[in-house]
Amino acid sequence: MTDPDIDALALRCMPRRAALRRGLFAGVALAGVALGLVLVLHAPITRLRLPLADAVQAPRPFIWGHRGNGGRGAPENTPEAVEIAARERFDGVELDVFYLPDGAGLVVAHDDPRVEGAVRGIPIDRFAFPPAMRLWIDAKNLGELSDADLHAFANALKEHGLLERSFVEGMDMRALQRLSKDGVQTIHWLAGWRLELLPVLKFYYAVSGIDGVSVDYRFAHKVTPHFDGRGVFLFTVNALGDIARLCAVDAVAVILTDLPNAHADCAEQARRAVARLR
Repeated sequence: MTDPDIDALALRCMPRRAALRRGLFAGVALAGVALGLVLVLHAPITRLRLPLADAVQAPRPFIWGHRGNGGRGAPENTPEAVEIAARERFDGVELDVFYLPDGAGLVVAHDDPRVEGAVRGIPIDRFAFPPAMRLWIDAKNLGELSDADLHAFANALKEHGLLERSFVEGMDMRALQRLSKDGVQTIHWLAGWRLELLPVLKFYYAVSGIDGVSVDYRFAHKVTPHFDGRGVFLFTVNALGDIARLCAVDAVAVILTDLPNAHADCAEQARRAVARLR
């Protein structure tokens, strides 16, 4: 190959080399941006104070009964379970609730009572809640309700004297926002991809009217660093060691358990911890 041929080949290759360099630089830049986003999305750059944190002014998290009392001595989600929880001096219980617009209204049931063969739900008016008892309502069919149904849901809580002491939990942000307009205290259930988007979601919470968040206690470490004050609800914690550890976390408002309150209470856990140090 002659010198002119070599020069011609070099000239033809120059644009390709420039394109390769530009592609390499673009790839490095995109990788840097992606890495930055990952770091931002997984780090508590800012801590948000949820509205619930101002309502739950307590030195320690509350311990509430799962589905009433966790099925100890009475079936879960029944008036009898709530009676046992009251005797054990739980100041709150969690119940699974459906709102049925066909006239049944608020019914307590874990599985959809409209399905053939399912256990029928228990109307909420059959439950006798002590005046100071608070409710964590796991609203099972929240996402399928229309705006009119959600308004009726809020009115039903008010009619039964439960509006101001209930916290309605669900995954559907639209429904929770609609309920909040009617004065319902709302909790957004964090699971799956929602956990990964928490650093973005928490800025949305700041303007959406969401009062608190809930999460499986095994993922508490992913959630609590993002919040100031007691705005996080945890489920369902049945090991005393885990309860003792979570009782010391400032962002935790409520710990749900199947254990008797006499053993699970945060104040009791603190007393035992002091006794061990002596």
